[in-house]
Amino acid sequence: MDAKALLAKHVASGHEYVVHFTATWCGPCKRVEPRILAHVAETGVPYVCFDIDEFDDVAAEWSIGTVPTFVRCKGAERLSEFAGADEHKFRAMCELALASPAAVPAENVDLAEVPRAI
Repeated sequence: MDAKALLAKHVASGHEYVVHFTATWCGPCKRVEPRILAHVAETGVPYVCFDIDEFDDVAAEWSIGTVPTFVRCKGAERLSEFAGADEHKFRAMCELALASPAAVPAENVDLAEVPRAI
């Protein structure tokens, strides 16, 4: 499933999930990405990632001006967000998403199959 389809699935589900905006040229993005993806694989947090250059339409729709940016959502509602390569904030955001009564953690997440648009 591609990133846009996965995002549409998360929006339609009404559960909480995390959206990650990144760029291939972004040094801090590259530095934090392996730990972000490992955390996603370990926890099964519902997650989708977009490269702002490849998916400039999505970045514009979400008004993303800085990368990396992480957004916690429930359905189509943005609940919280932050910009910057802060792994601790990302982990806290994931904990909130997973603690939601409507959260549907992914099962047996294979790091190689984490949907990313980068």
